[in-house]
Amino acid sequence: MFAGTTPVKTAEGQAELNTRARRVSQRHRTVLFLVDGRRGESEIIALAAQAGVPKNCFDELVELGLIVRSHPTFSLLIDEPAAEPDVLHIDLPIGGPDSSLIPLPASRTLQPDSVSLDPIAGQAGASDSWMPSDHAALQRSDPAFAEARLILMREVRAQAPVTGSLTLLKLRRAHNRAELAGLLGEVEVRLRKPHRSVTVDHTLGRVRQLLGEHAGSGLAQA
Repeated sequence: MFAGTTPVKTAEGQAELNTRARRVSQRHRTVLFLVDGRRGESEIIALAAQAGVPKNCFDELVELGLIVRSHPTFSLLIDEPAAEPDVLHIDLPIGGPDSSLIPLPASRTLQPDSVSLDPIAGQAGASDSWMPSDHAALQRSDPAFAEARLILMREVRAQAPVTGSLTLLKLRRAHNRAELAGLLGEVEVRLRKPHRSVTVDHTLGRVRQLLGEHAGSGLAQA
């Protein structure tokens, strides 16, 4: 559907609003204020008429070069969704006698490196969606292997979530003790940090204990 043109102010028109150099009438200035680059010509004329401004004021501003008609615009017979209002940013005081009435957002607490993620010690609140699909079956057939793999996966997820993503995938795909033992060296590289040596040694020692001598021989061959 044809909706008319969308007028815009020229540089001279904007200057007239700021400086009143040409001393146009208040009616002409009203039309200039309505020209914002978004309203169509018919809408501007209608709004100006509500304020008592005749249509010829618009035409005179065009002749004076203070506004120009742009290309025609078209609109469908469908109401466009209203633009979302701008979000205002308000700084709330933290201190003061009424600060206790202002709810503060919950903050996440970073786990210290010294905390063990061994499932024997327990880990509350973790989602199990990342666990291997065969974990429940392996808990019945080979619980030591299932526990050892879970310990390694939790450590890699906690300590090297980005650099250890490929290692985590390999651990997930490990289905027996030999495959898991072959990944111990790679896991150690991901976890080993100067301030975590004791924790890493404890974790890997626990895993080797669960896997038994088979894990030790697999690591020696790696």
